[in-house]
Amino acid sequence: MNDENLQSEIINWREARARRLAEPDGWLAAAGLFWLAPGENRLGGDPNNPILLPAGSAPAQAGVLTLAEDEIILQAEPGAEILISGQPISTRRVPLVKIDELDWIQINALKLQLLQRGERVGVRVFDPNHPRRMHFQGLRWFPIQEAYRVPARFIPSVEPETLSILNLLGDILELPCPGVVEFSINGEDCRLYPLEAEEGRLWFIFRDATSGELTYPAGRYLTADPPQEGQAILDFNKATNPPCAYTEHATCPLPPASNRLSVAITAGELNYMME
Repeated sequence: MNDENLQSEIINWREARARRLAEPDGWLAAAGLFWLAPGENRLGGDPNNPILLPAGSAPAQAGVLTLAEDEIILQAEPGAEILISGQPISTRRVPLVKIDELDWIQINALKLQLLQRGERVGVRVFDPNHPRRMHFQGLRWFPIQEAYRVPARFIPSVEPETLSILNLLGDILELPCPGVVEFSINGEDCRLYPLEAEEGRLWFIFRDATSGELTYPAGRYLTADPPQEGQAILDFNKATNPPCAYTEHATCPLPPASNRLSVAITAGELNYMME
């Protein structure tokens, strides 16, 4: 890829990323994360609700989320409209094993997402009127540099392997690791262990010598296209901050010890200054 094409492709990619973050259900709209207690959990604008929705965005009593042993039951309060897949519901039962398959829950302009993290079951709230979204001024990046579009040798795992990943909640996740990549950058030989991503892509969670100074302290993410003939291209111009850089309502996985590099990778996204 020549320099002009590289510049154009990455600029377009970065603009698309900023647009996605600023969508009504993007990370800049995240307005709350609530972990459910067993039994009834009321939600609405009343401050006494354990699931407090943003002021003026929903009825004082909008509904109830009941956490049972193997399911969540969502009930709308009389007179309050709750939609799933655009259709109003009065009661909806969601088996915990299918929690990730549920479409958005909508209450007026709000979107709610059920999620499970370890033993915890929660609901994340997205508000299109969140000040962080409304005042978004864009992202900051290092200059685009061809030197940071790095060819890497991909060595696939012979046997199924996992990578131990710690998240912000303190949970340790054992996630499939398809192999390892080896590459040289700024004169240093490096190795990174990826996680499996969609359609054979490789997903890296890494830290480098810029973390905590120029870039987000916890580390950054990078996705690479599927390896071809034992080679992957790592384009660090597309290294991004994790969701927790933009909101306190994320539960990001953190870089494993094996993916903490001593080299400074001055490419990709700079630290986001959260207001």
